[in-house]
Amino acid sequence: SIYHPDDRDEVFDILNSAIKNKTPFNFIKKIVRKDGNIRYVESYGMPEYDTTPDKKLIGFVGTFQDVTKKYEEQQEI
Repeated sequence: SIYHPDDRDEVFDILNSAIKNKTPFNFIKKIVRKDGNIRYVESYGMPEYDTTPDKKLIGFVGTFQDVTKKYEEQQEI
């Protein structure tokens, strides 16, 4: 729910694809902070599974970095 409404469906699709294919993901998308400010964040990660034979998804591991300044500078160029 932290992701901007314009980006939520795509983030959902990216994460579902990572789960389905057991592959890493990487994307830059907008989030909406509690104060209403919009920031661009870059996310790298991968799904994490338990060690049972069913390999059930237990979550994601990765990084989440604010890249707003870098993103805005690139858009100006």
